[in-house]
Amino acid sequence: MDFNSQSRRETIRVAGWLWRSLGVAALAIFALPASALVSLAAYNVDPAQVSVSGLSSGAWMAQQLGVAYSSRFMGVGVFAGGFYDCWRSTVPGATCSYPDTPDPSLSIEHMNTWSGNLIDPVSNIARQRIYVFTGTNDTVIGPNITDQVVKLYGNFTAAGNIRYDKTLPAIHTFPTDFDAPGDSNCYMHTDTAISNCGFDGAGTVLQWIYGTLNARNTGALSGGLIQFDQGVFAPPGIGMDSEGWVYVPAACASGQLCRLHIALHGCNMSYSQIGAKFLNNTGYNLWADTNNIIVLYPQVIPDQSQPPAYVGCWDFHNGYGLNYDQHGGAQIEAIMRMVSHVTSGYVAGGPTKQPAVEYYYAAWNFYFITSIPAEIAALDGGAFGGVWQRTGQQFNVYSTTNPPAGATTFLYGHRIRIQLAACQPELAARGGGFQYSATRSRWDLSGGQHSNLSGL
Repeated sequence: MDFNSQSRRETIRVAGWLWRSLGVAALAIFALPASALVSLAAYNVDPAQVSVSGLSSGAWMAQQLGVAYSSRFMGVGVFAGGFYDCWRSTVPGATCSYPDTPDPSLSIEHMNTWSGNLIDPVSNIARQRIYVFTGTNDTVIGPNITDQVVKLYGNFTAAGNIRYDKTLPAIHTFPTDFDAPGDSNCYMHTDTAISNCGFDGAGTVLQWIYGTLNARNTGALSGGLIQFDQGVFAPPGIGMDSEGWVYVPAACASGQLCRLHIALHGCNMSYSQIGAKFLNNTGYNLWADTNNIIVLYPQVIPDQSQPPAYVGCWDFHNGYGLNYDQHGGAQIEAIMRMVSHVTSGYVAGGPTKQPAVEYYYAAWNFYFITSIPAEIAALDGGAFGGVWQRTGQQFNVYSTTNPPAGATTFLYGHRIRIQLAACQPELAARGGGFQYSATRSRWDLSGGQHSNLSGL
């Protein structure tokens, strides 16, 4: 392991000596009351790490966002939805729902024609990760339709970027692998299209888009759901509610670098219609909590001016203008304003926070602190015979050599050795027995022993 690499240098900023007494309490869990309607905040979210998924009409809107603004989305998840531009492009007499098999050829032609003008260049889709799911017993959309979703995307990205799950004998529903109050039977239609089908839909789509993630949190979540003023982004008359929801893990609230996923409910599944079931029962928050992912839940509201079949649905059918799936589409632009706002707190190349964990080796009376995930995983996994044990203390560090103004470097304890090559000048100025080991890129206190961590 190369401890001299730039990516492994850390500058610790600690608010004085209090952290030792506060311990993990300094990382207290908090959540705003559900009744408090607040402004949507900006967070340190990497704009290149934004993705979207949805169910049914939400799956159509997810594609509309991912195609119209393909430069802004790294991945798209389609749960039981039809292909992009289907309602505009389907020949008369055919439909975009079960049991028909509409042809996406005209949609593909439109995408190529609109590319770089009415929508972002379609070449961007080649880098997206696409996930598609349908139940074999879905009699609302069904495999005939989702097959065409895969066919359409196959014209713009490699087969290796598309995952298609269609073997589960589920109805038209969002699949999970846990029971939750108010959910429906996976094999029988009821009011709420969220079901324990023994399949983790949220975890599957997030890991397909982002790669391997930390295990989800099955206990108390660190963050909370925040109800925000959606009317700032969505004007009246476009079928969107005045209030939206966002799940913010504690790590993201504290300023750590995070990602953003937009999760779009299906028809008649908004908060105004079924309460918080889509927010809590789909499982997105469980994965988001342990992987620094903010989940944005935009909301529609039943609009009786729309055809009965589309009341409470996202606009995938020209409900609020012919540009419903292009730049300028009313609902698309409202969601994109939310995305731009959330990601506006991104600090490019600036200070981002991550936890540093303290370990103790009793035989040497020796402490070691690291914020490097690979080292933490190795030590927690029993490396070196399991002699290094967590003390239960941790604190945030800035994972950059360019900390914010006023940041201070601080060490404590007996025989500390810590990897802080980036802080050499400041530690040298402090004196007090600190000696720098150029060969190890470590600081030792009063000549304390070195342990051999070269195998980490």
